[in-house]
Amino acid sequence: MKKSITFLLLLCTFTVNAQIELTLKGKLTNAKDGNIELWQRTEGELEPVIENIKINSQGEFAQDISLVYKDYYVFFLNDSISLDIVVEGSQTIEIFGDANDLINTAVIHGSDNSMKILDFQRLSNALDSQVDSLGKELQLHPENQDEIVAYFNEIYGEFITKRDQFLEDNKFTPALIGTFASIDSDEEWDVLQRVILELDSCFNESPTIQRIVESYNQFIENAFNKLNSVPKIGDEAIEIELPNPDGKILKLSDYRGQVVLLDFWASWCGPCRRENPNVVAAYEKYKKKGFIVFSVSLDKNKEDWVKAIKKDGLTWKTHVSDLQYWQSQAARDYQVEGIPASFLIDKNGIIIATDLRGEDLENTLKEIFK
Repeated sequence: MKKSITFLLLLCTFTVNAQIELTLKGKLTNAKDGNIELWQRTEGELEPVIENIKINSQGEFAQDISLVYKDYYVFFLNDSISLDIVVEGSQTIEIFGDANDLINTAVIHGSDNSMKILDFQRLSNALDSQVDSLGKELQLHPENQDEIVAYFNEIYGEFITKRDQFLEDNKFTPALIGTFASIDSDEEWDVLQRVILELDSCFNESPTIQRIVESYNQFIENAFNKLNSVPKIGDEAIEIELPNPDGKILKLSDYRGQVVLLDFWASWCGPCRRENPNVVAAYEKYKKKGFIVFSVSLDKNKEDWVKAIKKDGLTWKTHVSDLQYWQSQAARDYQVEGIPASFLIDKNGIIIATDLRGEDLENTLKEIFK
């Protein structure tokens, strides 16, 4: 499956140029005889475009630079202070400010999107500063945790409101890239997706945006493949061939004709150990009717594994493990991301239920063996 993103390129106001001529100039106070560099991000790394733009005794600098790509570049002052610069074509970009506090004083002419990225950076920095102060306050006065957390939620909510307004005001502009760090990809996937699509729509000549879109497409493809590879009810159980504590290889398919509870657990898993009495009770009640438990341990230490089997009274003989922890091949095949995890498999090797616990397991087995 290959997903791709198609966008309304009519919204984009940029045109492809074979050669881009950038004039970078400006005046910085407190930067006498300093040095400026311009770098470009390539495959996640920064590489220099030009490393020796001199600042004269009046704080002035000027440099004509030939570029290949419209893209995001990084302006470095004296190897440390940096500004993000958006080059959208042949243009003149002027930077003014105080070198002692460039982030807060810089004014960028000739590139509105560069200035907008800087404005959002200042907004983010202000939040970071407040959060740092709250962290110190919490360390000094842990008894005020509720009030401090409430205040954090308040200022963070205000920040998100301002960020969302920034997203609205700057739709389909290269400035949107400045918001990436503020987007929680788990909680705000829709926001992240929209920003990526809008950036691709109007700045897709940028190698940086091309890499972001490529990563996004790969993520979507992987997620789609993973979703379709997760064993689910109605699927045939995937074969498992692993050694038991004595080193003998046991195969899940050898137990066709019986109802099998495929149980992923580990000696170090508290919830698993607490659930084991329910599994033991089910096994003892239904084993003579054709029910077995095929236990796959995600342990790393054989001694701990065997000790837990004995201590919890897991008397069935179908215990297996490759002692590879979360890298267990069986766990990967069944897309197990948390334990306990279980799959109930019928006599034909078909998954008929997942993650049955306690009473649910008992009721399901009761119905099967009635």
